[in-house]
Amino acid sequence: MDILAGLIQTAFLAGGVLALAAMGEVLAERVGVVNLGVEGLMALGAVTAIATVITTPVPVLGLAAALAVGLFAGMLFATATVVVRANQVLAGLALTLIGTGLAATVGRAYSGTPAPATFQPLDIPVLSDIPFLGRALFSHNILVYVIFLVLPLFLHWLMFRTRHGLTMRAVGEAWATMASLTRSSTSSTVAAWMALSALRVSSSGSPGPAPTSVQLPPVPRCGGVVGGVVEGVGRVMGMSPKQFDQQRARCVPPAA
Repeated sequence: MDILAGLIQTAFLAGGVLALAAMGEVLAERVGVVNLGVEGLMALGAVTAIATVITTPVPVLGLAAALAVGLFAGMLFATATVVVRANQVLAGLALTLIGTGLAATVGRAYSGTPAPATFQPLDIPVLSDIPFLGRALFSHNILVYVIFLVLPLFLHWLMFRTRHGLTMRAVGEAWATMASLTRSSTSSTVAAWMALSALRVSSSGSPGPAPTSVQLPPVPRCGGVVGGVVEGVGRVMGMSPKQFDQQRARCVPPAA
């Protein structure tokens, strides 16, 4: 029983790394970006974290350093794919090759060296004393609890309960519509990708580039509050020309 409990505990520790990277990739695809460089990002984060912890035995600094590397790598990838409009598949593969190669070269000096400091297990009162399940599920470090309990709820709230999440989903699902609005869809995608890359690194077929121009049917110009609502809904929902004509007939009085 002790061996089985230890296996489950280890599975949660190892699975937390993959779960964190998976959440980052899911959110990245929500903003319309496909990245095949997750492995390279994770390798860079791992070697950065271990090098930082060996130099300064503070686990929090190692986590912060991995986050910083993720932000930088995400900025480079987002600039290449969103601003320069490079192919996302090729850029992702390049990130994987560069990340794994650089991590292998830099990490050779730290190979076989254990981390002098790690996050200590945090036993949940009462629950950690349950036979078998207590050790397997309720005796992990703080990061495991955050990854499996706090972070999924927070990301769900961010994506589906906030205006920022609405913007991110709109950029990924209807880039052309967002490009017609005042908010910059390019900057939204770049900012989101930097944050999501940091999320991946801390864990240690491409849809194509966004269109350069947007062709939308003309929006009916109507006066008053009703006209403003019709115009706004028309832009967001992408009405067909027939629907625009129907709305225009309702808003604009017929010529005498």
